[in-house]
Amino acid sequence: MKIGIDAGGTKTTGILYKQTQNVDEYTGKMGNPIVDFDLAVSNVMQVIETLLSKNRLSYSDISSISIGMAGAGTLLPELIATFKHKIQCRFTVDSDLKMSHIATFKNNDGNLFIAGTGSSLLSRQKGQFVQKGGWGHILGDEGSGYWLGKEILKAYIHYIDFSESPLDFMELVPTLKERFPDRSSIIQTVYSKPKTEVAKLATLYTSFEGNQFLQSLAIQAGRDIAKTLLSCNEDTDVVVAFEGSVIQKNAFVFNSFINEMKSAKKNVQVVSSRPANESVFYL
Repeated sequence: MKIGIDAGGTKTTGILYKQTQNVDEYTGKMGNPIVDFDLAVSNVMQVIETLLSKNRLSYSDISSISIGMAGAGTLLPELIATFKHKIQCRFTVDSDLKMSHIATFKNNDGNLFIAGTGSSLLSRQKGQFVQKGGWGHILGDEGSGYWLGKEILKAYIHYIDFSESPLDFMELVPTLKERFPDRSSIIQTVYSKPKTEVAKLATLYTSFEGNQFLQSLAIQAGRDIAKTLLSCNEDTDVVVAFEGSVIQKNAFVFNSFINEMKSAKKNVQVVSSRPANESVFYL
């Protein structure tokens, strides 16, 4: 039997497998070691030990455990050393992004692109992993929900300061005034609240599908995603899996991405991503 762990910023999910069948599942608390190393490790161990005790198993019954943890990439030596003293069977620990890539492409080459609140690409070519993007909202994250929200807010404050608006941006102003009735509400959202609050503005696309200003941002986001993929894919055929609502739920972003890839004479195959837990099948 095997156990796959997906440990994120808010929860840790563990799945007990018999071959490839899901036997049991348990969800515990956060598992990001950058936020709190000892607590994240403790929460992962609590999930593993709960699965073992619930199913009356010991480590001798488990052939392998895979642990994907948010933020683990910079702390791997410490995590490996710590888990060695706690886990009494074979295990692998790495970032949740890498473990999701391994699960999605069955430990083979491919591209996993995250386009949610932030944006990041993990590409594996000829067995070597390369990460592009993932610089965060200040330095980068082009093509992400935060980037779209930030561009909308930049246009809005330009309108407030100079009474100027691009294309049909004025169509959005009443909705934005309702969400941000004064300067302080904008400043608090950008500088004090979680990044997801700015990224939520990307959902305006569902209410204003024909808005040319929003379409222009979506087209640019699609181009940015394509540019990132093209930077590390020389072959004609490009296999990619996407996670995150920006490209999965916005047709303008996706179509712009496809058009840009076609212009570069690339054949794109989009596959479904798989959760980090399933990496245990291929390690």
